[in-house]
Amino acid sequence: MEASVKTRKKQHNDLKSITLFYNEKNNVAINTINYLLTLGVFKKPKAVKSPLELALDDVKHGRVTRIKDIDNFKDECLK
Repeated sequence: MEASVKTRKKQHNDLKSITLFYNEKNNVAINTINYLLTLGVFKKPKAVKSPLELALDDVKHGRVTRIKDIDNFKDECLK
């Protein structure tokens, strides 16, 4: 019985992915996808931010340094 438990755990680590293309205004497609997700068989991946989105988040949260000249650069680096 222990071998079957180990086999099941191994199967969960080997996940495959499916990419679906659909019209975002097609309610039948949206409802079908939502239904499949509610079954619990499939998982929706976490959204991955693009580098541009990450950079915009940095600006939004004040994690960007503005450098006017080389002296300002040295001052900012030594903080």
